[in-house]
Amino acid sequence: MPRAIGLSPLPGTDIAQAADVVRGELGDLPHLPDLPQRGLGHDHIARTAVLLPSIDVERGPRGWALTARPQLLTRHMRDDVARDTDVIQEVWGETVEHLKMQVVGPWSLAAALELPSGHRAITDPGALRDLSLTLAEGIKLRAADLARRFHGTVTVQVDEPLLSDVTGGRLRGTTDFDGIPAVPGDIAAGRIAELAAVLRVDDTVDEVWLNLTHEHRTVDWEVAHELSRRDGVDSAAVAAVLLDAAQATRNNRDLDGLAQLVELGPRVGLGVVRAQDTVDEDLAAPRAAATKVARLFDRLGLDRDRLTRQVIIHEAGGQAQDGELLDAARRYRFARVTGEMLARDAGDL
Repeated sequence: MPRAIGLSPLPGTDIAQAADVVRGELGDLPHLPDLPQRGLGHDHIARTAVLLPSIDVERGPRGWALTARPQLLTRHMRDDVARDTDVIQEVWGETVEHLKMQVVGPWSLAAALELPSGHRAITDPGALRDLSLTLAEGIKLRAADLARRFHGTVTVQVDEPLLSDVTGGRLRGTTDFDGIPAVPGDIAAGRIAELAAVLRVDDTVDEVWLNLTHEHRTVDWEVAHELSRRDGVDSAAVAAVLLDAAQATRNNRDLDGLAQLVELGPRVGLGVVRAQDTVDEDLAAPRAAATKVARLFDRLGLDRDRLTRQVIIHEAGGQAQDGELLDAARRYRFARVTGEMLARDAGDL
């Protein structure tokens, strides 16, 4: 199990340098780096949309929109993905036992993409269904290509930054009078579970993780719990749930939700690394971060043995693009050292 991971977005515009940082600091599970600062077509929505076969997108006044017309921009963005992967392969070589890719999940993607009419795709049941099916197909094709290139297995990180807005009824329509109803938690969890089940059919994808980190949104515990619950002998829909530590511990409800999640058994990512965190010479700073996590488990009444089996350390939501690439490397190192301390010294912190 990796002790630390990167969520993916990195500062800068050089894919080779970013790939080198990721492999150097997070060799147990390197992730494909995304570089939003490169401009149009490099944000997370666009990079996921271009994975969808037979679907084109165009830039509209409010964001990305689905279109029935072939788009030169879509073709260029797909070419960019292929070229970036070639560069990453040159940096990493052709043997990477495990690696991680990141995609926007079905709910956040459908909430962000617009239909040609200007309405969000999530408002059209047919469009939502087709988008979810095509997303699964696109992820499988992408994972198969990565497995072929690197001769390893792929972990798929499903990012759902808008999930709590979807289930909380906080998405805005085209006007103030055009409300978008809340999606029940069990329905939201069911669609993500369907995606995960399709992805895990092949040996290419070894695990599906759910990323709920976002610096300004609450955690939807119902969905997190439902997707982490085992069904008899079957494994849970997701193997890990990634959280921002501050958002997951704001009040008693969140603390109860976190404790229940850990007890259900998935690996739990905790975003504890902040923008200024640095590994100092005597390792006091990462030890303080590790101790804080250990004491959180004490507060929740959780056995510290779970720290070694379940906890993964990563950056807090919204930190990944701060500063320069060297700053990201520094934060990755902090996460790695903190995670190693938790695994090695859980009982002594």
